[in-house]
Amino acid sequence: MKPTIDRSVARIRSYFAANPRALTDACKLAGIPYSTAKDALKPHRNPRVDTLAALEATLPPDYDPDGEANAAAAKQGSGKDRSGAMRAVFEQARFQPVEPPLLQPADVFLDRSGEDIRRRLYVFTDPGGQELCLRPDLTIPTCRLYLDRNGGTGEARFCYSGAAFRFEPKGSAKPTEFVQTGAEFFGGKDADAADAEMLALAVEAVRAGGLKTFDIEMGDLALFDALVDALDIPSGWRTRLKRHFWRPAYFRELVERLAGNG
Repeated sequence: MKPTIDRSVARIRSYFAANPRALTDACKLAGIPYSTAKDALKPHRNPRVDTLAALEATLPPDYDPDGEANAAAAKQGSGKDRSGAMRAVFEQARFQPVEPPLLQPADVFLDRSGEDIRRRLYVFTDPGGQELCLRPDLTIPTCRLYLDRNGGTGEARFCYSGAAFRFEPKGSAKPTEFVQTGAEFFGGKDADAADAEMLALAVEAVRAGGLKTFDIEMGDLALFDALVDALDIPSGWRTRLKRHFWRPAYFRELVERLAGNG
């Protein structure tokens, strides 16, 4: 009978390891002190079978730790498949695959990245005294690669798919390690044509990755200026909208006032 008991204990421990917040509710349902339950879940030579049996009664009847592991492995595999499909789109468009180093000089990110990234860097000092970090994204490392290889001149098309690392507070649903897949087009002679090509390519890649609905965010403020300039509104309103674009609440108020006047 021992293999059955061992499997049952492993099932219970596996569930509460994956769902730690469920333990409080389980203790209430089973009438077990929380400290007693926590102690029973530790790897003892002689586990408290009565406590574990009471906890097991609170588990979902269809919970299967092997199934959970298989599902997690399948999810990881499908993620790799999606990344591969997206990168294949870039490669077919003549973008050269690159793999920037995992370790990057920390000062590049500390000096030039936004506060959101800076406070989430994994930073350390190597034995030689250089401050390094795990790459928090692949965009800046790919730009550094372009500068190293091309000296910042000439046209280059790079694509990548690899791990990036950002610290997340305890309890966050976001992973500290994730895969970023993307492409960078450097030195294009026609900037507008390059932007259009990259946007179309991004849409094609995302669809190749299996997404049917998605949002696109553009970081080029010139696009907003061009949109405002194309509107049939008084020049004073154009200036006002551009000036207050960075104040979301007031900008929304201006748009509503403009719509009301129309």
